[in-house]
Amino acid sequence: MSWTNPDFEVYDNVGRTAEQIDSFNTGQPTWDDMLRWTEAAAEEFAAQVGHPDTGLHIADWTSGLSRADKMSAFFAVSNAVLGDHPDAALTTLSTFMDAAATWCVFHNQPDLAQRYRSAAANLATASEGLRALLDAAVPLVYGEILTAEQTSQQQADPEATTPSTAPTPPPPAPPAPPPGRAR
Repeated sequence: MSWTNPDFEVYDNVGRTAEQIDSFNTGQPTWDDMLRWTEAAAEEFAAQVGHPDTGLHIADWTSGLSRADKMSAFFAVSNAVLGDHPDAALTTLSTFMDAAATWCVFHNQPDLAQRYRSAAANLATASEGLRALLDAAVPLVYGEILTAEQTSQQQADPEATTPSTAPTPPPPAPPAPPPGRAR
């Protein structure tokens, strides 16, 4: 098949990559050619749909981590990415993968749908491990809260802690969630 797109020009090999030279010899476009043409073909639709905040939240989350000074702040940022609430990044990405697979099935692309489903399954496996990381932060945040409470109590009434009235130890930390817990 010969490509008649005006971008598919005759290459003179000088300064060309092996892929470009092979592309000319076989009459097939390079990956970059196909990608450029695909983006150009979808340009009008993409302008209509728009890309609100696409990918920008990750920069905000990363910046938020750099500003977090306590475990509770770290947990808040991590929960926005790894949590199981509807706005969490992993949940949103999982929903997108499912919708993409459904679209592919509806438009007679079963192989592509299967690849999306496979990627979604891999994402689900990865998200279980990532949520376990988030769950591991909960006892640390709890410990931070207890320490802050004890500190504020000691600062509020420094004379209350005499040897005869020593503070009671804090309650034990909550147990870690069982492995494979569904959130």
